[in-house]
Parts: sequence; structure tokens; C-alpha cells
Amino acid sequence: MRCRLQVLIALLAMGLAVAGHAPPARAAELPPRLAPAPDLELHMVGLTGGFYANAKQALGRSRVHVDRPGKRVVLCLNGYLATSWKVSVAADTTLARVYVGGQYLQSVAGLPENTLKVYAYYDARNPQLWLSPASQLETRDFRIAVRELHAATGLLLASFHGAESLDEDRPITVNRVEDNPAFSLDYPQPKPAADLPAVSFSALHLPVLDWKYGTHTSYAVSYGEFTLQGPRADTLLPIALDIKTLLHDEPGKRFLGLIRDHCHVVEPFEHAAANRVIEPAAFSEERIHCLTLDPKRQRLVAWPYVTNHPGPVAISLTNGQVATLHRWPKNEQRDYLQPVALAYAPEKDVIYGISQYLGPTQNHAGVPPAMLCEIDAETGELRQTAPLGNLIMPKTSVHNLLDRRQLISVGEHLVYLTTDDQFDVGAQLGGSSIFLIDPNTATVTLTHREPHSAPNKSNP
Repeated sequence: MRCRLQVLIALLAMGLAVAGHAPPARAAELPPRLAPAPDLELHMVGLTGGFYANAKQALGRSRVHVDRPGKRVVLCLNGYLATSWKVSVAADTTLARVYVGGQYLQSVAGLPENTLKVYAYYDARNPQLWLSPASQLETRDFRIAVRELHAATGLLLASFHGAESLDEDRPITVNRVEDNPAFSLDYPQPKPAADLPAVSFSALHLPVLDWKYGTHTSYAVSYGEFTLQGPRADTLLPIALDIKTLLHDEPGKRFLGLIRDHCHVVEPFEHAAANRVIEPAAFSEERIHCLTLDPKRQRLVAWPYVTNHPGPVAISLTNGQVATLHRWPKNEQRDYLQPVALAYAPEKDVIYGISQYLGPTQNHAGVPPAMLCEIDAETGELRQTAPLGNLIMPKTSVHNLLDRRQLISVGEHLVYLTTDDQFDVGAQLGGSSIFLIDPNTATVTLTHREPHSAPNKSNP
């Protein structure tokens, strides 16, 4: 009964009101942008948990104290869960404007009289502005929020304070300016070619998918040679398939391709129908999320679309037999690792994976950070993980078509190629990127960014 009561309280907080506050009326129009001035600053506080983050916090408030003497402050309060904010302002600090962003219902108390409030969280249904919930710097939602705030205010961030949840007895104090390159609109920037190693490899060139109202239009896919600065256009060969991963099985003299969520034997450069490399019955209840080729053991290592039994499977290239490898453990919060791309590294005889933690905790945390996984190639056991702190992950979608990412082992390096098809942000962040990853140190370097181009809907 007690658990049911706690769930009911949480649901009421999400869908009804916070501390008796009804959702605000829609704004007829946004206030004008502000002219940048030396005394004008934009600060953001991002929160994952909130007013009903847990049962003990049900009657608390998330406190923020603004202490910037001689400054006019534009404050953005950004919460994912329903949050009751309490703001206090120090003497000689002027609160020029407050933007209240995020996902669920937000309320604000303690503001000086006549302070302009702009409600821009999702549940406010403000047709003019929705500020994405962001509580971590190196996330996609933070990048969107930076751009949205700049478009609305004309200002760049002066500081950011992110947290899982706030304690009423330990408020966040906004009292400084931070010099952080992540506050720039064009962050991150590719590293100059002169400062990068000479690396070449073959990969798919995957232009964007145009998702609208649940449908998609396929753009031309091609395959060819790449450097860290992008594809060599004169080597690209068109492929007549909506393919996400292409692997060359040299002993078998064939190509294996991941199309939607099944593996096929493909003739990628000819107009020919694809045939399954695996009998359909083998994956009648599972779909492949990502895979790599282990030529030493003559098998594919794949990650199926499952959540109740997370772990890789091995698929024999000889007879298509499927074997479950090591089951990966969940963490203390029962979150599990979900790889989005795999690559076999022959030099070390290991498999690397780019992964995200998903599960009960991460459902409230926006886009989880990226993790580099080292996997035993023989057993599938997870050897170790390392956070890829400055790798901004796209949102993992239930639509496998959106998860088009390639991880390629090149000597001592890993190359990670992403194609961002998220329709909800469109041209703001979309495009293709190339990252160089050092698996020994888990450092990530952006080497190339290709913006969205005009669609080529004449797919061969």
C-alpha cells in the first residue's frame, strides 16, 4: 500500500500541479531578445530530479540563490521531473528575466516583484518556446538548450549548474562566470588535420533520413574510402539498400549488411534483392541492434534488441548457429549497458563497443553519457568500461532506423562515425560526424562534421 501511495504521489506531481500551482497560460508571444551588455548575464541551472524526485522530498523545494552584485541576470531554471523552485536574490543583483524550461510541470516562488517569467517547459504547451531539459554538460539536450536560449535571449551562457537533485538545505548559488568552450554555439569544433594522425579506412557514407510524422524517406547510401577529414568523394560507390552496417567477409567472399534490424548477405553494389545470412527463425523474437565481424573465430558478434537478458550473441558464419555469450550485469540502480556500435580489434583480439546506460535511473536523466566497453572476444564478457566524457551521444530511439552509427578499428585507434537523424531538432545539430577515440585513454577527438545536405530522394 505504501509503494502504491508513493507511485500515486509521483504521478500526481507529473501530470497535475506542483504545490497547488496550475499550469500557466500560454504566452501570446515571447519577450524581445536582449541587447548584449557588460552588466547582462545568462545563467542556467539544470536539474534531473525535482519536487517529487522521491517520497522524502515530496514537500521540499529546489533552492537557487543568485548573487551577482552590479549585474542584471537572466536566469534559466531547467528541470526534467516536476520541480518546485524557490529563488532568492542577493542585494545589488537585478533579476532581469526568468525562463522556466524542462519537461514536466515547473513552479517558481521567491522572485522579486514584477520579474518577467517565461514558461518554456513541455507541459506548459508554450507554442513559442520549449527549452530542452539539460542537467549535464556533454549531452545533446544541453547543446539544444544553449541554442534555444541564445535564439530567445540573444545571450550566451555565463555559467551552468547541473545536478541530479537539489537539497533544500543546500541551495545552488549562482555567483560566478565560467569560461567554458561548451557555451559556444558552434561547440565542438573539429581538430585541425595537421594535429591528427594519418588514418584511412573504408566505411558507409550515410546521409540523413528525413523523418516526418512517423514516415521516412531514404537518401542515397554509398561506400568508399575515408580519412579523418571525411569521405573521399571520388571513391564512393552507391548502394541500393537502406543499410546501416557493411562488413566484408573476406574468406566467404561476400558482404554482410545490417538492414533495419536483421543481418543479410548483400550484393551492395548491384541492384539485387538481399537474402538473409541467418535463418529468420533464429531471431524470431529478437532484433539485432549492432554487430561486428570476428574473422579469427569466423563468426558475427551481435547485440540483440533485448532488455531482460542483456548480453552479446555469436552467430556462426559457417552454419548460422546462434550462441548466447556472457550475460552482462546491471549496476546497483539496475541500469544496463546498451551498445550502439561494435568493432573487433585484431591487434588486441578484443571487441570494443560504444554504449549507454539505460534503465530505471536513466529514464529520468535525458540522454545518458557514452561509455567505451572492452569485451572479451572469446567469451563476450565485459572486461572494463570507461566514460567518454566529451562524446555527445544522439538519442537512442526505439526506431532502429535512427541508430546509424559505425565503429571501426584502425590500428591502435577507433573511429566512430555517427549520422544524426533526429527529426525533433532538425538542422540545429543534425549531420554526420567523425570521432577519433584512443581506447587506451578513452579520449575522444572530433575530426570532421558534415552538416545536413539537401536530400537526394532519387535513391537508385
